[in-house]
Amino acid sequence: MNYARRISGLSFGQIAQFLSKTEREESLRSLAWMRFRRAALSKTLSIPAQNERAGLCGTATSNESCIEIFRFRLRQVFGLFPQRQRLLGLPILIAIWIACIFCTVNHSGPQQLEKISMRWLKAILAVVPMLVCSGELVAQKKPFIDWKNLHNPVLSYPNWSIKDSAMAYRNGTFYLFFSAFYPDHGQVRSHVVEVSTQDFKRYSDPIFNFDGEEDGWIGMCSPDVQLLYGKYVMTFNAWGDKPGKPNELFYETSDDLVHWTPRKTLALNLTEVGNQRVIDVSLAAADGGYYLVYKEQTPGIHSRPRIAFSASLDGPFHYMGDGIAALLMKDGKDNGNFHENYEFFHTNDQWYILTTDYLHNSQNHDKYDVQAPFLYALEPNSHWLTWARGYTFDLPQEKFNMESIANAAALYDWRKYDGYYYLIYAGRNDGQTYAKRGWNQLGLARSKDLIHWSVPGENSAQ
Repeated sequence: MNYARRISGLSFGQIAQFLSKTEREESLRSLAWMRFRRAALSKTLSIPAQNERAGLCGTATSNESCIEIFRFRLRQVFGLFPQRQRLLGLPILIAIWIACIFCTVNHSGPQQLEKISMRWLKAILAVVPMLVCSGELVAQKKPFIDWKNLHNPVLSYPNWSIKDSAMAYRNGTFYLFFSAFYPDHGQVRSHVVEVSTQDFKRYSDPIFNFDGEEDGWIGMCSPDVQLLYGKYVMTFNAWGDKPGKPNELFYETSDDLVHWTPRKTLALNLTEVGNQRVIDVSLAAADGGYYLVYKEQTPGIHSRPRIAFSASLDGPFHYMGDGIAALLMKDGKDNGNFHENYEFFHTNDQWYILTTDYLHNSQNHDKYDVQAPFLYALEPNSHWLTWARGYTFDLPQEKFNMESIANAAALYDWRKYDGYYYLIYAGRNDGQTYAKRGWNQLGLARSKDLIHWSVPGENSAQ
């Protein structure tokens, strides 16, 4: 009880972040009891007149505190508790009322009232889980994402081009990560940015926005975020092709998607070898370690995905076989497109890799004949080097993505929340502005089967 007295002046939210689930529940009970008892005995609520108390109990002297509490109205008592504490305040109130009856009959004082109340409280608290469950059932009526009342693009900035997006969901909040291209220090540069939202309608200010300039980089780009072995890991790459400073891969970790560790290099033992440009990194947790994929561009060699493995994020990483991954369509052949912006994806006990496949227009290099997400499934016993049965997602063209429908997409299995897979992607209507990235905006699509897709606000069963 002394502990409850120490914390009774604080809001439960102020202390809850430092407690385990069990400690939070126990502390909330103690806190609610102390607030009620303190208010009651100090007569901070409206109390009946002395003659009324005497008329009810017969002896107002010995039972004064008991009667004061007994005469409180429910709304007066609940006014002592913040909204989120009232569910536990109710059984406390019931226990006190029952104890008051015993006190009235037995002419007991406040100390006896407290003892009886606590005994009844322990019994009544057994019904709290049922009350909590009923509250959760009501809360579930609110949709995971208010799909009918959304429309694409779900995120857009008037002076930023945003792409290379990723998402994570935690405790009712969605966290979005993306590359933001905008003029900075005399040139268009890429920045890695994180924002949060609860409804894809209103967004926070950037949680972070960095470009690596303090370490001599021109920019940072292409974030991917995965929950790996209980920690959120964000990967990204340097951007800008600064002479004498080849691109590197990086990662940061977080427990809450808000506070991040300082960035560290990733697979530097592989990427610093030779004259290679490395971008678009993603990680997967499997086989007791980390599989890594990134796009390698070496002069004179077609750009290609490389696959490596390490038991630790700090490496060293080693290529799986020759490290060259094959991405094959359903006919067993490569589709002949460039592959980039990789993301490892796991669902239904199957590993996949999501890519953006593209092919430049032969007449205008700034336009694409193909630029779309493709999904490839890991072939058994291929040591993570053969990905087959590839196919593309058929996404609708809307007003924000007339020139490029879906670029740099990321895929999430959120079926446990509402039965859908979700895809976030960038769309644009030009390919000239923002260092020839165009003005990109972010859209959402969802599917129950990874084949049939719908966009927000669309009249569809999907």
